[in-house]
Amino acid sequence: MVWALLLAGCGRSQPPQSATITLKNDGSHFSGTIVRREANSITMTAPAGDVRTFLTSEIASISYDSPNRGAEGGGSAQTRTSSSPPPPVRTDVVVPADGMLQFPTGTEFNLLSDGFIDSCCAPVNFSVVGLLDKDVKNAKGEVVIPEGATFVIVLADEKTINGQLHMTFALASAQFGGRQYRISSSAGQPETGALATFTGAKAGTAEAAKRSLSIHIEDRTLMNFKAVNPLIFKIVR
Repeated sequence: MVWALLLAGCGRSQPPQSATITLKNDGSHFSGTIVRREANSITMTAPAGDVRTFLTSEIASISYDSPNRGAEGGGSAQTRTSSSPPPPVRTDVVVPADGMLQFPTGTEFNLLSDGFIDSCCAPVNFSVVGLLDKDVKNAKGEVVIPEGATFVIVLADEKTINGQLHMTFALASAQFGGRQYRISSSAGQPETGALATFTGAKAGTAEAAKRSLSIHIEDRTLMNFKAVNPLIFKIVR
């Protein structure tokens, strides 16, 4: 699946961010600083100064460096070189024997948004990326989805109700432990799986006059997804 990346937030700048991408065709890696994001591509600068643009269709996964990680004594964040290996795969994660993970209604998935999301630039079916904020465990206390797992999030619905904008996002797929999972509801299509809704200011209020009617989700905003039907995570590769 294409790992769709976030549009630059309607002209609003964000701090430089370091990342390592893994390419689908040969599994090679490229590390550097993200200088531009488009709907279908990402442009990065390596430590040596090389600038490369990658199509999202070429990218298997993206690993982001922590924005707070610095050199000893308070230096700037360190960036892995393109020859450095990717972070190690967690070995404490339970792999489903039948290729499926199932979660009951009410299960919560807390994701950190990757970049800015603005209602001005996000049409329905627009895809963005989110990173799992903490481990998801099963009833036995075993880790089934590790912290940092990458999720593809789809804008499922955007509508105005009584002068107030609502944006509802749904989980579409996930990647962790070297495997990619498709997320669906066990109730079958077109039933929805896990949703998170954001609400804008109401027309005519002081809040609307202050920040307009649009919805702006900041980088690294916590997005709380809750399963409204039983969920199935099925390995696709």
